[in-house]
Amino acid sequence: MSKEIKIGILAIVGLGSLIWGYNFLKGQNLFKSQSIYHVKYDNIYQLEVSAPVYINGYQVGNVNNIDIDPENMQNIIVSLEILPKVKLPQNTVAQLYSDGVMGDMAIKLSYTGTCNDDCIESEEYIEGATLSFLGSFLQPDELDEYIAKLKSGVGSMMDTLNHIMDDPEFQNSEIGQLTTSVKNTVHNLESTSIRMNQMMAANSKALNEVTENLAKITGGIAEKQESLNQTIQNIGTLTGTLADGGLEKTLNNTNTALEKLGKAGDQTQETLKSLETTSDRLSSVLQALNQGEGTLGKLIKKDEIYGELNSTLQNLDLLLQDFRLNPKRYVNVSVFGKKSKDYTLPENDPAMELRDTTSQ
Repeated sequence: MSKEIKIGILAIVGLGSLIWGYNFLKGQNLFKSQSIYHVKYDNIYQLEVSAPVYINGYQVGNVNNIDIDPENMQNIIVSLEILPKVKLPQNTVAQLYSDGVMGDMAIKLSYTGTCNDDCIESEEYIEGATLSFLGSFLQPDELDEYIAKLKSGVGSMMDTLNHIMDDPEFQNSEIGQLTTSVKNTVHNLESTSIRMNQMMAANSKALNEVTENLAKITGGIAEKQESLNQTIQNIGTLTGTLADGGLEKTLNNTNTALEKLGKAGDQTQETLKSLETTSDRLSSVLQALNQGEGTLGKLIKKDEIYGELNSTLQNLDLLLQDFRLNPKRYVNVSVFGKKSKDYTLPENDPAMELRDTTSQ
C-alpha cells in the first residue's frame, strides 16, 4: 500500500471522527437510532440545541432541532431525540423549565401510567408546557408545604411585631414615634385619596367635557395642519425677506406713508377749523333770525308782515291773470284813430274766482 493511500485513509478516518465527536458533544449518537418527537411552545426562553431531556432526573435524550412553525409564526417547534427504549404514553407532557440558577433551560417528560400498544409514535407531537421558576425546583406538593410554612412564619412574625408595637416603652421610643408618624401619614394619604375620588366622581361630567373639548381642539389643529404649515412657511418667507434687507425698505415706505398721513391730518385740521368758523357764523345768523332781526327775521317772527306779503302776492297774481285775459283793458292801440270800445266786465272772470278762493 502506497504512502498516499495511507494518508488518504487517515484523513478520512480523522474527518469522520471529528464529525462524530462534534455530534456526540451535542448529544447525538450517529451509531444509534433515536426516536424523534416534536413539541410546540409559545416561548422557549433561550432553549438551545443539545439541551438535555429528563425523566425523573434521568437523561433520556437531547434537543435535536429548534425551528419556527411555518403554519403559525408565533409558535416554536422543538424536536426531541429520545432513546428508542423509552416508550411515552399519550398523556406525556414536555415541561420546559430552568435547570439551575444559571438559567440554563432543559425539558423534562412527565406522564402517568405506562403504555403498550397506544404509545406515542416517533415523529408525532407531544403536549408542551412551561414551569415557573419555583415550579422548576419544587414539586406541587412540596410547593404547597413551603407556602403553608411561609404563611405560618409570616403570621408568627406579624404577631410578634404587633406585640412589640403595643408596648408603651416601644411607643415612647424614637422608632415607635416614627412608626406612629408613618401610620398617621398613611391615614392622611388614605383620607386624601378618598376625597380625591369623591371630587373626581363629582366632577366627572366636567372632566369629560374638558376632555372632549381638548379632543376637539386637537382634532381642529390636525385638520388645519396644512394651513398652519402654510402660515409657518409664510412667516419664514417674511423673516427671510426682512433678513435680506427688506426691513429697511419697508421702514422707509412706512415713514413716507406716515408723512403723507401727517400732511393729510394737517389739511383735515384746517378744514375742521373752517367748518367750525362757518358753523359759528351760521349759528349767529340763525340766532338773529330767531330774534327777529333783519328783513328775513321780521318776516319769520312777525305775522303781520307775512300777511301783507301774502296779500301782495295774491293781488299781483290777480293782476297778471287779468292782464292775460283782458289785455285791452290796459293797452289801447288804435290804428285808424277809431275810438276804442268801453271795457265790459266779463261774466265769468277767472281772476274774480281766484280772488274769492284766496279770500276764503
